[in-house]
Amino acid sequence: MVLYKKKLNFAVAGSYSNAGATGTVVDDTTNGVLTVTAPMNTTTRARVTTAAATNMPTLLGSNFGAFRLKFTTATPNSIKTLSVYISLDTAYTVSGYFKVSAGNFILGLNEVVLGWDDFVPPAGKTVDDFKMAQILSWQVSLASSATEASTIGLISFDGIQKGTGAVVFMADDGNVEQFTIMHQLLQNAGFLGAMTVAIIPAKINTPNYMTAAQLKEMNRAGCTIGNHTFNHVILGDATEAVQRQELSWCYDWLNDSGLGNCPDYIIYPQGNYNQATLNIVRTKYVIGRTVKEGMITPTADKTQLKIINLLPGVTFETVKKYIDRATTDGVGVIFLMHRLMENEPDANTPTTFWVTRRLKDVVDYARMRGAPVMNLKSFVTTFLKDNEE
Repeated sequence: MVLYKKKLNFAVAGSYSNAGATGTVVDDTTNGVLTVTAPMNTTTRARVTTAAATNMPTLLGSNFGAFRLKFTTATPNSIKTLSVYISLDTAYTVSGYFKVSAGNFILGLNEVVLGWDDFVPPAGKTVDDFKMAQILSWQVSLASSATEASTIGLISFDGIQKGTGAVVFMADDGNVEQFTIMHQLLQNAGFLGAMTVAIIPAKINTPNYMTAAQLKEMNRAGCTIGNHTFNHVILGDATEAVQRQELSWCYDWLNDSGLGNCPDYIIYPQGNYNQATLNIVRTKYVIGRTVKEGMITPTADKTQLKIINLLPGVTFETVKKYIDRATTDGVGVIFLMHRLMENEPDANTPTTFWVTRRLKDVVDYARMRGAPVMNLKSFVTTFLKDNEE
């Protein structure tokens, strides 16, 4: 999957420096990371000389469709911005950058996917100038929030080889159109059993939600039916005992109802969870899915999977770009929906709605493109991997 398999060796003389006037950049030999700390409301720039740190002469090339920044953090919410600069020289006279969206970092290990579509080249240069070049240095610019310092532990920045990735269409809560429209669109396009839903047992057989019979039909078709807690409890606000109870109740209900293909796939209600939640999921269940946004590498943290949220303002062109990248660049994407509407959205449209016609266009495009569309169970068992290749 990636260009090189060994960790960066920051102990090599001249392999890194603090390119800014604030913060600290320290080689943590115990944990094998480069610790970068930006004090409150400041920016710290950690610069790495590729050849010295990796003994690899070329970092990027045209055979890489996407890149991965790998780091750990205990302060994901205090990161204001995070940018990755790559340079054709060690003096940074010819450098461009990838910018990572704030608010989408997770606790612990992060594997952030960066594509050429995200790259901003310098004046007088194009993306193609960098695709074929020898990258001699790269730099991470970390800016903290106005109220708290931020720290990351850099592990690597590497290229992901082009190849087939994965595309998942899923919906939360179990609203009826997830069966009558979403599931049927995928079936009609030839993506059999490709729909994934996260259901709330307390809502099944109630107005605007699926019936048990509809869920059983989806189950027979091979769809993934995940655990969204029994009562849609916000896990991050609940005690550990309540969290365990809600997840267990939903797990048992799915099994008892004959829908137990993935009761151990946990979908955090409203994407809200805490360290206790992660401890529970890591010891008893298989995966956890957030509402943090981003594409997914095969070695991503299975308990904090990211999504691309199909909100009212998300266009067909935007979704098309993600499908293209998942088809050719060796990365995965989980598209999240809730409700569908027939008309185009306006300022009063709830954020849980997307447009039926737009979804049909996207599914048709995925079929035409030959996209690797699959349900979440196939995504976990065939795309995700436990270790580096």
